[in-house]
Formats: sequence, structure tokens, C-alpha cells
Amino acid sequence: MVETRSAIRMKSSSEAAPEAVLSALNRFLFNDLNRADYFLTLFYLQVDPERRQLHFANAGHPPPLLFNRHSRQFAELDADGLIVGLRQDVRFERKTVELAAGDLIVLYTDGLVEAEHGEHGFFGLERVKSEIAANADLPPQGIIDALLDSLRRFCGTEKFADDITVLVFKWR
Repeated sequence: MVETRSAIRMKSSSEAAPEAVLSALNRFLFNDLNRADYFLTLFYLQVDPERRQLHFANAGHPPPLLFNRHSRQFAELDADGLIVGLRQDVRFERKTVELAAGDLIVLYTDGLVEAEHGEHGFFGLERVKSEIAANADLPPQGIIDALLDSLRRFCGTEKFADDITVLVFKWR
């Protein structure tokens, strides 16, 4: 991860487009990851505050959610691209979305939606969306806290088999 972070910082400082950053990262890390039989998923985004746009590319990571507070609708921010380290030459798709005041961008790891309770199955994306919508007026940390509290209640535990990371950004 240290090598990945350093490579991203190096490439992103040149203001390259998201798909170019992921392609360069994949080429840079491919031999090390492939030899060690590892891979990584990654979602890369850039915010253009003047145009109120979000530019992004995805390398096999769960698609972040964009919640429009006014329409109360969700969009999954997905773009074509394989996980980093699977093939040497991968083309990543770049997408752009417009942002409106109050919009929420929620990034998460698969451990969130795949956390499970034996009798009730997975926590799932629909529960995640429901918690986000119900708490959209809270500040980002409040949304995260409500989501994780709901997850703990659903699973009946404080400990999970997989890592769980959630980031929430609120556009002003």
C-alpha cells in the first residue's frame, strides 16, 4: 500500500486524468502484484470545484454512491476497468458527473455491504442506501456513525471478518 500511495501521489501531482493515473499505476505495479499473486481495487476521483464536476475512473472497486439530496435519488459511480495487477495493459474509462448543493458522495469497501448476519444474510447495498437517505441532513461524520451503528445492530457484533471503510463527502 505504501508503494501504491507513493505512485498515486507521483502521478496525480502532474494533474493527469483519472483514467491515466490508473493506467500508469497498473503498469507500474503489475509485475510486483502479479508475481506475488496480489491485486488491488481502487476508485480514483478528481473534483473540479469551478465546474461543479466529479471526474472518476474505477479499477474494480465497489462503485461509490452519489446521493442527490433534492431528488432523493442514488447513482452508482461506476466506470469500466479491471482490478490493478490482473493484466498488464488495461484501459480505464473516465466518467464525469455534475454536482449540486447538498449532494453526498459515499465511498466504501466491500466489507460494508458483505457483512452478514447468519439468519438475515448480507447487510447489502439497499440497507446502505436507506441509512444514507435517512441521515442525509447530518454532517458527514454523523452519516458514517449512523451507518456503522445500523451495521452493528444488523450483524449483532462489533467485530467483522473483513475491513470496513466509509468516506462521506458533502458538496456545498
